[in-house]
Amino acid sequence: MCLTDLDCLMEQKQSYSTVKEMLAAMSNRFVSQLTECADKGMEDVTSQLILDELVSAGNLVNYGQTVFNMPEFVTFVSCAGMSGSLFSIAGGNKQLATGALTRCQGQLVQNKVTRIEYDSGQSKYLVHSKSGLKQTESTNQNEPIVEEAEEDRVYDYVIIATPLSLSGIQVVNMGTS
Repeated sequence: MCLTDLDCLMEQKQSYSTVKEMLAAMSNRFVSQLTECADKGMEDVTSQLILDELVSAGNLVNYGQTVFNMPEFVTFVSCAGMSGSLFSIAGGNKQLATGALTRCQGQLVQNKVTRIEYDSGQSKYLVHSKSGLKQTESTNQNEPIVEEAEEDRVYDYVIIATPLSLSGIQVVNMGTS
């Protein structure tokens, strides 16, 4: 028995190929919130003055954008960062992600990921990346040659924690699961 719709979705072990599909499964209302600008969609939630002065100001400071060019859903989520009841972890909130990574025995790739390929035969992901710089022997005695070291690794799962459209990461053979 499911307590919430989200619990039912989790029990079904359903996967989605896009964020939009996942949000639609959770609630159809979320889909319209992805396309409507917040200045229109939030009119029934708050006054225009609060929207203009507080929400827009907070988004401008935190994200460099106003609510006039952000989807409604994103604006609702971003308002969470303006609450005084938010927690912070001594030593930095990054410890939350670090702890989760350690607990699941995951591996963080700090390289510049250039390409991710899915191998359907092995159900694995091949991640191509460039790791910083490596120094090689020089043809000129005075100056070493410095170049990026390329690296390939195989993973069961890959989480991309950056906007894909801005990352320059090439994604290959990613079908729906």
